[in-house]
Amino acid sequence: LIWLNVNIKLYDIFIYDLAISINAWCFDENNFDKDKFSSLIQGYQKKRELTKKEKGVINICLRGASVRFLMTRIFDCLYKNKLNEKDPYDYLKRLNFHRSLKFFEDYFE
Repeated sequence: LIWLNVNIKLYDIFIYDLAISINAWCFDENNFDKDKFSSLIQGYQKKRELTKKEKGVINICLRGASVRFLMTRIFDCLYKNKLNEKDPYDYLKRLNFHRSLKFFEDYFE
């Protein structure tokens, strides 16, 4: 997490963890599933309300989480010969999707 922000605070870890969950659970066949996203956010907020700041940075956290898993999968392909196990292009497609949006509200449209 340090590569995202040297001055990261404890509550920033929550939004990054949520971003990882969104990337893992809210895509079917690399297509964003708004219903799953809405359900995940609603369920999350029953336990812990997202702050205005967290909503403001979720897009960059989703991008960062996509890059992190993209790079891990590329590394595995290059050095562990695991291309067939987990395709790096899955996270490249997620990254490109997140790049097409800017605000928290955009994910609900």
